[in-house]
Amino acid sequence: MADTTAPDIGTTLRRADIISAHGDTFNGGRDNCGHITLDDGSVVLLVTENGHHYGTQGLAQGLSTEHPTQEEHEYCWTSQRATTAGSKRGRQIIHAGPEGTTVHLWTRTRKAHVAFSYRGTVTYVSHRGEAPMAVSFALDAGVFGNV
Repeated sequence: MADTTAPDIGTTLRRADIISAHGDTFNGGRDNCGHITLDDGSVVLLVTENGHHYGTQGLAQGLSTEHPTQEEHEYCWTSQRATTAGSKRGRQIIHAGPEGTTVHLWTRTRKAHVAFSYRGTVTYVSHRGEAPMAVSFALDAGVFGNV
C-alpha cells in the first residue's frame, strides 16, 4: 500500500518526528534502525551518508565510501550486512514499486547530526552484492541537490 503522507523535500526532522510526519506513531522498538516499515506498509530509509554515494559510477565500484560522481537523479545506498536480496527487507526494497510500496529517503551527513533531511521517494533500479547489498535508486523528484 502506498503512503499518502509525505513532507516537503528538504524538511529536516529528528527520527521520532519523521515517523509522525508520515502519519505513524513512533515505536522505539521498531523505529531505532535505518530501515523502518510503517503501519501502512511504506518504507522509511534513514541514511547516514558515510558509506553511501551518488551515481552509477559509485555503484559500479562496489561498496566504496567515496563519492566519485554525483548524478543528482540517482542515489546509491548500502544496506546493513544482514540484508540480502532474499531477506524480508531486501525483497521489500527490490519489489517496492510492483507491490505498490512507497520508499522514502531521509539522509544526514554524520551520525552526530541528530536531524535527517527528506530527499523524497525513491524507486529501485538495481542492486549488486549480498549482505550488504549496494542498491541504486532513482530519485522520484528528479534531483538530489544540496538540500
